[in-house]
Amino acid sequence: MDVVTTGIPPAGLEYNGATTFPETVLLVGPRSYLDMVDRVQVTFDLPRLKPGLTHQLDVQILDKEGRAVPLVNS
Repeated sequence: MDVVTTGIPPAGLEYNGATTFPETVLLVGPRSYLDMVDRVQVTFDLPRLKPGLTHQLDVQILDKEGRAVPLVNS
């Protein structure tokens, strides 16, 4: 699963990357829609960055054009 970032960190903080837990997700949906999945990612808004804080983010299930794949859930 990829972590995509937006924005810049608050003054005085540096973003050095992120880890995800769990590292993998189980996708459920009709086979024809599962075949459309190109990537799974979460998006983190760097201005929300605070030392030692954990964030729970929504999983995005995307096709090759970056569009959400319908009928597929994690």
